Amino acid sequence: MKVVCSFSLLVRAALWLAGVALVSGLALGQPGGPAPAAVPVPVRTAP
Repeated sequence: MKVVCSFSLLVRAALWLAGVALVSGLALGQPGGPAPAAVPVPVRTAP
């Protein structure tokens, strides 16, 4: 169970970092796709 929880936390952190990088890149005016309506929030999995 401990490994599953840590893996879930790693996935959540990776998704959060990806969202932050995407938003910061768009804020800096780097070329990319259209601005997202909202940063995707990772779905909380059952412990």
